[in-house]
Amino acid sequence: MILGAALVCAMSAQAVADRGALERARRHYQALEYDQALVEIAEAKRISPSGVEVAEALVLEGLIDVALNRVDEAVAVFREALRRSDASHPGPGSSPKILAVFERARQEEAKRRSLRGAAQIALESPSLPEVAMRAIDIGARVQHPYAGLRGQLRVTTTDGDIVVILPLNVDPRGLWTTRIPAEVATPGRRLTLRAELTDDGELLRTDPPQGQPARAITIAAASAALHVESPLRGAEVTVDGVSIGRTPLPTLVPVSPGRLRVRLQHHASHVEQVLEVHEGEIAPLTLNVDLRTSRVAILRASLLALGGVALVTGGALIGRAQVLTDRVESAAGMREFPSNLPTTDFSLVEADARSAPQLSVGGVACIAVGGALALTGALLFIPPKRVEARTHRAASQLGPYAGAVF
Repeated sequence: MILGAALVCAMSAQAVADRGALERARRHYQALEYDQALVEIAEAKRISPSGVEVAEALVLEGLIDVALNRVDEAVAVFREALRRSDASHPGPGSSPKILAVFERARQEEAKRRSLRGAAQIALESPSLPEVAMRAIDIGARVQHPYAGLRGQLRVTTTDGDIVVILPLNVDPRGLWTTRIPAEVATPGRRLTLRAELTDDGELLRTDPPQGQPARAITIAAASAALHVESPLRGAEVTVDGVSIGRTPLPTLVPVSPGRLRVRLQHHASHVEQVLEVHEGEIAPLTLNVDLRTSRVAILRASLLALGGVALVTGGALIGRAQVLTDRVESAAGMREFPSNLPTTDFSLVEADARSAPQLSVGGVACIAVGGALALTGALLFIPPKRVEARTHRAASQLGPYAGAVF
């Protein structure tokens, strides 16, 4: 009870102080001391406990503006007084000039109230970037806009903490737009959006409406990505040694910002590129392998393999021919001493004697072919430009001698 009584006393004292400031302002106004009156009006508005008393102070301020021929300022102040209290009036005995200005303010305020009742806002579904740390464009449709109507976007976390309040600006299409800063769109963050219409600081409409959950959005988990393209199909793509799939890649490749090494492998050929990717960036990258180089690599490997097989086969044939030759020579020595070889089948020995030269010739042929194939495959390791340069240099050195011969 004591606390309640103290509170009532404090409010009564504040009301008395407010009325005192207002009465002093009226005395200054009647004495044409407008500057002193405005000071007292500001004090009365500061300490006023109710809208009605603020409206009285505003009406007095409007009277001073009319006296100073500041008609537009007076209209604005009278309109604010009417918003505070519908019963606001300049008082009996006011001059026709004051009444005319006040009536203009009343008509404008009535028109604005009807406009305020018709104004509506609808938040459009935002198109979210495919990576985090990028600004997000937000749009809203406003029906029945009018001069003085303001829009804003309230961005909060899912816990209700206000992140930022952004003004909505009208673009040439008539869409009310704003942009959520990139630093707010951190990876994986969940935000809620609510579009608001205000008039002179008073909240008129929201979308979603008050009492309903705000529009929720989730920022992408990756803060950077690669957009890899290649005219080749089925080529393997790796990023820092980790395979991310084969071309064509259907989606963006999420990556961490920094220096990356991207490799495209197509059969025996590959191409690599090192690039720097920054936060919020979708880095485009086109990789290709010269198919002629790839075919040369396949041909080179095939020639080396066939040459190796031919060399091994030729060696084996020559070795077999040597074995047969040794057997024939051994059998020839045994003919001189028949008692030492009573069961020898000399028909087989004669067949070996005929086969040995054929095997030797075949072995030499295989070795020659294998050597040629292997040499050709080895020469394919030399880049074409270097071969052309060496050929040109050799031709220039042999030019005088060739001329002398021909």
